[in-house]
Amino acid sequence: MLSKLKTFAQDINKELDGILYLVGGSVRDMIMNIAPKDYDLELFRVWPKDFVKYLDKKKIPFKFNSDAKFPVYRVCIVNNLLDDEEWVEVGFPRVDNKTGPKHSDFECLVDPFMSVIDAAMRRDFTINAVYYNLLKDDYENHGFVSHITHSRELSPVHMEKFKEDPLRIMRGFQFASRFGLYTADTLETVDVDMINGLSHVDPSGIYAEFVKGITKAKNITNALEYLCSIALRNNGSEFFKPITEMFYCLQNARHHFEGNVWEHTKLVIKNAIELADTDDEKVLLFFAAFFHDIGKIPTFKLDTAGNPTAHGHDVEGDDLVELYGSRFGLPKKMIKQIIVLKHCHMIGNDAKNKKLYLMAEELEKVGLNFDILCKLMLADVYGSVKEYFRSTVRSHGEIYNFMAKIKSLGIELKPLRMFVSGDDILYHSNGKIKGKKLGDLLYEMKMLQINNRVATRQEAFDFMKKRIENILEKIVDKETPE
Repeated sequence: MLSKLKTFAQDINKELDGILYLVGGSVRDMIMNIAPKDYDLELFRVWPKDFVKYLDKKKIPFKFNSDAKFPVYRVCIVNNLLDDEEWVEVGFPRVDNKTGPKHSDFECLVDPFMSVIDAAMRRDFTINAVYYNLLKDDYENHGFVSHITHSRELSPVHMEKFKEDPLRIMRGFQFASRFGLYTADTLETVDVDMINGLSHVDPSGIYAEFVKGITKAKNITNALEYLCSIALRNNGSEFFKPITEMFYCLQNARHHFEGNVWEHTKLVIKNAIELADTDDEKVLLFFAAFFHDIGKIPTFKLDTAGNPTAHGHDVEGDDLVELYGSRFGLPKKMIKQIIVLKHCHMIGNDAKNKKLYLMAEELEKVGLNFDILCKLMLADVYGSVKEYFRSTVRSHGEIYNFMAKIKSLGIELKPLRMFVSGDDILYHSNGKIKGKKLGDLLYEMKMLQINNRVATRQEAFDFMKKRIENILEKIVDKETPE
């Protein structure tokens, strides 16, 4: 692809005297020896209208990106029978001026004749501000290259302009996770006003940056420590308040020798992502782990011996999940799933079968199963460092025994299949048992099966038919005049 882009650049230079640069993430990935997934280009010394004339003259397919506030064109570089189509984005050097509090409140002024270093000033981090000259086959802004190859720094290009876009805080999370970069320069730049500006950002944008950092994570702990440092340095900010409160929420060292709730949560998140099988699972388990002990904040107390306690924390803090889950842009369904997982993650090996059967149904109502819950439970246990390895908190073996029990009950992936359905009751009662009576009988049949009072479908149907007869007789007796 790079050779095709160089040919394209040479033709533009010949026809328009323009200089075409490869920019942004594609250059960063090339330096890191990562194959770029897409290619962004910036065209200097050519006005957009002249570029369009060139494309028309050469009969090169292109599309104008109408969603952007500045001229960006999707251009088809390869379009023949022998090769697949290859599309790239071509933009132009510009200056972005902040005009309001929202993430989208920018005025964009195109200037094709500005210098490369001036054009780079609008970019977020130096790792994304290296320009690759396709004519010279060389990098420009060489000072920024060393941030990728040597110092491994995540540094803002321009501190004041960086602050104009609060979403860049979350882009920092993404890059800290994906590349394990040092974040000291960014931490020095972020302030309370910038954090508070996240409240004006569309939550879907915040969630998108979280997802990239989670699904492409190489060092998620580095990214979590980055967020924690931001929260602690700017203690008055509301957006990352749960991190600050978890950091200052102590735990009993006998059960959690690793330290406060945040230290535990970091370990659980790391383990949860490693246990996930798919990207969707990674995202769900990341946030489930993030919020799994949020209830320790409102339930924190000291016992008579001065030891921290948080009794009932698994069922407290739902309001915090809803509040901060919404701020982070989580889908409503995921917020419901996290609350259910939080409620269930402390279930013990001594739980009765009846409770487990009902829990399987509760999980299914929000699109989950015991498989995902057990991954969270394992991550929780792996994230708990026991003092001298002696503790009353459950062990890894206990979780594996619990998983074996769930599997033996046949409810690992879905709830128990009931022998009798509502349709069965309607059919055998000729539609006479319905509404509350039907619901009551269905619940009775479910409890019989859960408690092993009926072991087969036939036994269940025999019992159901007798109960239908009894119920119908009572209905007839009530309707018969004395």
